[in-house]
Amino acid sequence: MTNQTTGHTPGPWHTSQRAGDETSIRSEDGSIVAECNTLANRVQELANAQLIAAAPDMLLALGAIMDQAEIGNLSRKHPSVDSAIRRVLAAITIATKED
Repeated sequence: MTNQTTGHTPGPWHTSQRAGDETSIRSEDGSIVAECNTLANRVQELANAQLIAAAPDMLLALGAIMDQAEIGNLSRKHPSVDSAIRRVLAAITIATKED
């Protein structure tokens, strides 16, 4: 199952640790979205998996921020806000680009 807008598996995603040495990221229906395997550092592996699992929610949150910016609820007059909005746009572009 894919998201019709972005092509990715719809969220929410969650992490699942197997008895072996891999942490998987699974969709709501239990299918595997990705697997992390960092043999040298289990803490880093879990942190990477959690970050990946949060991706669909973060993409939705970034989209909501851009919606507010587009209707004028976020002032781009302040340089730090404008810079943040440009970073949000860049992240959305990376996440939704088609190969």
